Amino acid sequence: MAQQTVVQLIDDLDGSEAAETVTFALDGVEYSIDLSKDNADKLRESLADFVAKARRAGGRKQRKGTGKSTVKAGDKARA
Repeated sequence: MAQQTVVQLIDDLDGSEAAETVTFALDGVEYSIDLSKDNADKLRESLADFVAKARRAGGRKQRKGTGKSTVKAGDKARA
């Protein structure tokens, strides 16, 4: 017998259907919250002035490259 499981995200603020899980950090603590498109937009708009003046401390980076991975000399010894 086949089964299909459907995962539906629910907006943590208002209970509507969520469009995405938004992850952010403050004071060294990382948070994740499921939000509808409207609430995710509100969060991003609320933080926009702060983000514009802030320095990146890590997180996701867009990498441009050939897709080839390189191994450093120290890493070869561990491999």
